[in-house]
Amino acid sequence: MKDRRLGNVVDVLGLCIDRLSESVATPPVDQRDLAGIVKHFEMTFEQSYKCLLELLIVLEDEDSRRSVKAVFRRAFEFGWITDEQAFMAMIRDRNATSHTYDSDFAISLVERVSDTYLPLFLDLQKTLAALTQVEEGDSASHGL
Repeated sequence: MKDRRLGNVVDVLGLCIDRLSESVATPPVDQRDLAGIVKHFEMTFEQSYKCLLELLIVLEDEDSRRSVKAVFRRAFEFGWITDEQAFMAMIRDRNATSHTYDSDFAISLVERVSDTYLPLFLDLQKTLAALTQVEEGDSASHGL
């Protein structure tokens, strides 16, 4: 049986990824475009974290107060993400978007989002979709 709450957060992640994909499909021409892509990245990142945390709670009865880095490291341990270093870089970029805004940073971030982060989000989405289809009795194997 599919966990309803986990399925819902995975569905929302799909919507965030769709919006991010649409926003990077056209090269940004002004500051509003850059800001929109950055915002879609932030939302997609946050939803990815929520999905992974929810999965850990469902499968491992994990503490819901785990840090972002701890959640992504745990996801790497389970094989739900394959490029831990890229996700750690993504965390640093996400933290930077919260504290500063600089056009040069935004331009370089948009390049990383388009070239690196979006494909990682898409891979994570596929993994999470497969894991949410796992029967509750199979959860001990973490869907692998």
